[in-house]
Amino acid sequence: MPVLEWQKISEEALARLLSDAELKSSAAVGNGTLYQLQHEGQDQIVISLPAGEVVLIRHAAINTKGRRKVDIHEG
Repeated sequence: MPVLEWQKISEEALARLLSDAELKSSAAVGNGTLYQLQHEGQDQIVISLPAGEVVLIRHAAINTKGRRKVDIHEG
């Protein structure tokens, strides 16, 4: 199962994201709105809550720190 990360973003960032991303679906949930987006090839979920709070959920970046790089073409 992929690791997910979330972050709080501004309403302005949400507006930019909605203009740049492909909107797959959206729905009102209570006083909030839930968006399913695809942005730069990555599926994302955005939850817009009352009082201007916005949460972005997406796959976490893969942490390769500490891994060795191996050249597979070496003989």
